[in-house]
Amino acid sequence: MFKKDTEKKGTREIIEKVITNEVYEFFVDFLPKLGFEEREGQQDMSLDICEAMRDNQHIMVEAGVGIGKSYAYLLPLMIYNREFKEPVVVSTSTISLQEQLMDDIRAVSKKLGFSPEVILAKGMSHFGCRLRVEEYGSKVLLEEDFKKIKIYNYLKSWVKDIGDRAKLTQEISEDIWDSVNVKNCLFNKCKFYNECVFIDKRNKMGNTDGIILCNHDLLIVDTHKKLRKERDLLSNRIRYITIDEAHNLEGKVRGVLQEELTHNKCFLIFNDTKFFLKRTGNSKEIENINLLIKDIEKYFNILANDINEQMNVGEFKGSEQSRFNINRNKVLNISRKLIETLDNVIKNVGLVDIVNISEFEYFNNLQDEILEDLKRIKEDIYNVVYDNFDTLAWGEFSGKKAEISNTRLMIAPKFINKVIRKLFFRDKENEFEMVNLPKMILTSATLTNKFQGDMKERYSYIIKNIGFPEEESKGILSEPKESPFDYDNNTIVYYKNKMPHPMKLREDFLKESIKEIIKLVEMTKGKTLILFASKEDMNLVYKELIKRELPYKILKQNPYSSQENIVTTFKEDENSILLGTGIFWEGINIPGKTLSQVIVTRLPFPVPDPIIEFKRSISKSPLMEVNVPEMILKLRQGVGRLVRNVKDSGVVAILDPRVGDDLNLEYKEMIWNAIPMKNRTSDIKVVKKFIDEKVIKRQDIIEIKSINDVSFNEFSTKRFFGEDNLFNLKTIKCSKKFEEGVLEIIKWISNNQNNTNSKTREIAERMDKMLKCILCGIPLENLEIEGKLKNMELLNISNGIEQIKRKLLIWKRKRINIHEEEDILKLLRIFKNIRSENYSNNLKYQYYVNKIKNKDEKHIIFQDEILTNIGERVFGDKCLYESEVFNNPKDLKVVTFNYNDNIIKSLVETGISCEVILYEFERDIIIKKNR
Repeated sequence: MFKKDTEKKGTREIIEKVITNEVYEFFVDFLPKLGFEEREGQQDMSLDICEAMRDNQHIMVEAGVGIGKSYAYLLPLMIYNREFKEPVVVSTSTISLQEQLMDDIRAVSKKLGFSPEVILAKGMSHFGCRLRVEEYGSKVLLEEDFKKIKIYNYLKSWVKDIGDRAKLTQEISEDIWDSVNVKNCLFNKCKFYNECVFIDKRNKMGNTDGIILCNHDLLIVDTHKKLRKERDLLSNRIRYITIDEAHNLEGKVRGVLQEELTHNKCFLIFNDTKFFLKRTGNSKEIENINLLIKDIEKYFNILANDINEQMNVGEFKGSEQSRFNINRNKVLNISRKLIETLDNVIKNVGLVDIVNISEFEYFNNLQDEILEDLKRIKEDIYNVVYDNFDTLAWGEFSGKKAEISNTRLMIAPKFINKVIRKLFFRDKENEFEMVNLPKMILTSATLTNKFQGDMKERYSYIIKNIGFPEEESKGILSEPKESPFDYDNNTIVYYKNKMPHPMKLREDFLKESIKEIIKLVEMTKGKTLILFASKEDMNLVYKELIKRELPYKILKQNPYSSQENIVTTFKEDENSILLGTGIFWEGINIPGKTLSQVIVTRLPFPVPDPIIEFKRSISKSPLMEVNVPEMILKLRQGVGRLVRNVKDSGVVAILDPRVGDDLNLEYKEMIWNAIPMKNRTSDIKVVKKFIDEKVIKRQDIIEIKSINDVSFNEFSTKRFFGEDNLFNLKTIKCSKKFEEGVLEIIKWISNNQNNTNSKTREIAERMDKMLKCILCGIPLENLEIEGKLKNMELLNISNGIEQIKRKLLIWKRKRINIHEEEDILKLLRIFKNIRSENYSNNLKYQYYVNKIKNKDEKHIIFQDEILTNIGERVFGDKCLYESEVFNNPKDLKVVTFNYNDNIIKSLVETGISCEVILYEFERDIIIKKNR
């Protein structure tokens, strides 16, 4: 790749003749020469983005799983950045995806010969605050809590130079972290301003000319600040913003911009107000504060009781309900009292004169903060009881039951699409000034809700939800890019006809579903993810499956702990079953054999909540314009859990009879068109045959070209590795299982030595070294000398396996995503199996015999006929059995590889000098003992 001459060319011409041409050459010419597979969808997506850049338009593009969409949008962005020196942004859902993109950028950079500055942007809460660490220290020193003092001493040193939570080397509890992170930065008013890690990172975020990687929340906060002319977070020169996983944009914006009010939050604000009034000599108002504290407790009690009533009646029972309507009549009287009292308190706090009070600056700031907080509480309560046109209010809670301590009042914009349009798709900064606002690149695997008609019809639901510009001059709706995975041959959908209705006959439906689930998991021997539309359904099915005492580990999503632990357990036990709801429809990635089946119990129609009800209220056809599109997007995410790489195969089972042949619902064909698996059947026998042929046996079908069809019983290291000076392996006698295991390892290594993920490439290199060690029967330190291989870190097979396991664990803790993790763990198990085959004894002993050959020993004991033959071939001398030793001279020195107390004792008693070399196969270590 050579940088093109861009001088004296206009922006449009540079994009068209430089960026577009270079993108085309990269995908069509450059990558295939390096041995990478061509992906038509990836090329098309990248060129569509170039077209949008050329025409100064926003673009939205659906990219199926496996397209490689990160390369598709990174390449034009990086070339643009190189040519114009203007910053670009990529926003993702999680920090782990940001870190994955760091690897992708490095890989593209090497191929482009250009390395831009890359800023991993994070919010305040990810950084430690020196001022708050200092305040934390002053408290724990007074408490004389030595455990906390130790933590403080660590944090005090760490926060000066590092400060990023991801780089903590000691475990810090959430409570402590919450007290020391950058919560409300004082900026240049802070004494540590010029030495702060967070401020340094923030300055880089604002001044970089490179690539900014951030999450959606930070991007939304920054854009909102820019819109309100507040202090922004990211550079104001950004030209392009890519939002990956854009199907979540509506929910993310609503989540960031919504107000949250809790009893505890109000109580703290009222207490601060009481403290302020006492210290400033205005105690007369304390009675009103006490009244507020009492009334806000009543308010949240009413709200909690109302939520519990909704949980126990009608349509909310058994649903995944998370947002609850607020009965305005129930809170009307208490709200009026609160608003009236708040008016009086706000007025009187504002009239407090603090000019002559000591610590003027502190109390001046406190007065401003209290007034702002009190006004916000009043506004939130007002918006609930008086139906504000622009705001939507609802209640939430965490735990099993709503209580005063866990209930939240939520306030959010009603017309979120108008808000998003202002944030991301506006043309003007104000009515009089045109500015160069950034253009958006939106992508996800699930953006379309229809599969016929023009692009506006296919993207209609998300266009409506996020306010994407429909004018052709402003936004491009790209043709969806189909996944390159072979769904037709590698997947099948099983659906049920004769099932009770899941809503009208819920209990009967669940009973029949359990019978079907048992049939299906027995066919795949576990390896199944079961997705539910409600927690109550999940819990009921879980209890019933446990009663059946199936021979598989049954796991259930735990709402009170990290999903990561449950998913890890599922991955480690290949034959387990995982039951999940909510985030499990889209929040997990399990490639490989461990997940060979996804069962959808019932269609994931959205549960009634204030947001859905509002959307329905402004729709002409609520079912077809709201409920069905919401359900289809979630269903597509759910079935998308099955196939995560090109080797995956398996079954999607949908037990909901609404997709069956007996019902002719208007949205049924929309469902079948929505999912990528087109091979479907209602015959369980067909499913069984597919599983036997495509799922169970798939790991046994191995094609490998690197051995050139040479039999493992004949080939030599010279033919296999092209190295003359390693041992000839013609003596190997191996089983079919061993041969298949080695072939599978070789295939995985060859597929991943050029992987875009640098972590996977590193593991592939380590596995390659370990495999050569096994095949040659010698430790890697010798292979380095014999085979002239450099920079080897592994000393033996077990150490190598443990090193790889440790690497995976470290990367997991850092939330670095390794898509091939399941394959790697499986290959490590194969390594353990094949090294214990008899052949390994032969080769390992052969090496040690050769090593001892240079010594002066006359005879060597072998306790195995094969080993004796090796000894004779290498030494040209007879090798003795134990029984023959005792008839030989007493100055004989003996070397044995198998420790036997009786033999050693006999040897020592007869005066024979004995060097015992013990090879412990389970640990792959050598222990030498002299007797």
